[in-house]
Amino acid sequence: GGTIFSGGTDIGNIFVWRSNFASGATLVNNGNYNSSNFGITAGARNTNSASKYGIILNGNNNYIYSGSFFGTIINGYNNKIESVGGAPLYSFIGNGYRNTVSINSNYSTILNGKTSIVQNSVFSSIINGLSHNISGGGRSVILNGFSNNINNSLYSIAGGYLNTINGQNYITILNGSNNSATSVYSTILNGIGNKIFNNADFSFIGSGADNKIYSKYSNIFGGRGNTITGAYSTIIGGLNYSLTGSNMVLIPKLLLPGISSSPGNFMLV
Repeated sequence: GGTIFSGGTDIGNIFVWRSNFASGATLVNNGNYNSSNFGITAGARNTNSASKYGIILNGNNNYIYSGSFFGTIINGYNNKIESVGGAPLYSFIGNGYRNTVSINSNYSTILNGKTSIVQNSVFSSIINGLSHNISGGGRSVILNGFSNNINNSLYSIAGGYLNTINGQNYITILNGSNNSATSVYSTILNGIGNKIFNNADFSFIGSGADNKIYSKYSNIFGGRGNTITGAYSTIIGGLNYSLTGSNMVLIPKLLLPGISSSPGNFMLV
């Protein structure tokens, strides 16, 4: 491609553009390389090898590899839109350090952050944070935090620290640390070390620590070390309680004037 202006170009000539961009254009030739048809490259030491319409507007040592049609990097350092094994199309990196949109990740976005990657996942986004990974599936989002992972999942959302979504769709882990979910339509809002296991679809953990759900349509609202293995059951809170039966509600130390317990499937402990 050609060079629109270099370091010695008068400011008045900055926006004098060629009429034909078929071979690409380098706006500022500070060690940049541009071979993208209809592409634009600026900044310093950036490499734009997109097959067509690749844009690097600013930053340093950013890369768009061949085959990546309509790839865009706005700013940052050492960010990459890769193409080995299946180029991502229409992918976007806004800013940050060493972020990567990799193979088969069409229409995917990393807005900011450091050392995060989207690979084999279409229409997925990482908004901010450090060392996140979205791999497989698609249409998923990591909002912020550190080292969150979404693997082979569709329509899922993650945030927090070291949280993991694996292998199922429509899962949300909003915040917290070391939480994981592997069942469809399951949600963990916050807490540490909470887990929703396989076949626990439509289950919910509000907060707390080391709570576990193994069954469908079940809820743990808080507490620590609580476990549900029966479907359609709920633990409101407390420490180290377990529900093995279905259609049960456990509320620790509930005080009702004049009532020591309630009939049916309502437990007061």
